[in-house]
Amino acid sequence: MMLTRESNDEAVIKGFANGANDYITKPFDVDTLVDKVKHMVRQQKTQLLLADDDELILQYAADYFKKKGYRVFTENNGYDALMTMQIKSPDLAIIDVMMPGMDGISTLQKAKQDPRIADIPIIIISAKNQQENIVSGLNHGAHDYIVKPFDIDELSARVAGILKREKKEALQQ
Repeated sequence: MMLTRESNDEAVIKGFANGANDYITKPFDVDTLVDKVKHMVRQQKTQLLLADDDELILQYAADYFKKKGYRVFTENNGYDALMTMQIKSPDLAIIDVMMPGMDGISTLQKAKQDPRIADIPIIIISAKNQQENIVSGLNHGAHDYIVKPFDIDELSARVAGILKREKKEALQQ
């Protein structure tokens, strides 16, 4: 979090480039600062698993979500993704369909059959954009299905929406 007197775009962009997640200009409202810090702390406790065999996509998404304050685990195949889910119990997993060893749909099916991790929301991402593939992913228990190439901001919004709904449901139980 940056606290700064500088409010010009250049200073803000430089701050974000150096790892800041948010900023507040001085003078500031204490309630706003507290709200923003609470939001950052909540996000840092949120763990995401990203599984994709495309190293560029994996690194891009991991860097993006880390900058947003999430703790991120990455895997490049279904077997390791399933194991990470069992060991780390992330708050949400984003899994590619086409991976070596065990594909994303098989990983999703095995996760939903394991009572220890069955409640972890899973978003499927895939270059397979046919309706039958999308319906299959959703029917196997995916919370969402996003077609590649995807917009990272849209993916982030979907992640935030699912996490918010999951938290709301947990509070109601």
